Amino acid sequence: KEAEGHYNRLIEAKVEELKGKKSLYSTSYYSTETFWKLYNKARYQELKQAYDPGGRLKDLYQKCVLRK
Repeated sequence: KEAEGHYNRLIEAKVEELKGKKSLYSTSYYSTETFWKLYNKARYQELKQAYDPGGRLKDLYQKCVLRK
């Protein structure tokens, strides 16, 4: 039996290899470093600061990968 997320991790690796973007509606298993490399952390932080300057909402990584 494969570990939880085994196939999702394979898909994530292949999508990254092909220079694509995986939709974040499904479960994601990216490391923090990989996630922000793929989803432009600098630009995201600019937008987050503009629209949530108090940091009241979770960031994209927390919502899509940590799910906490």
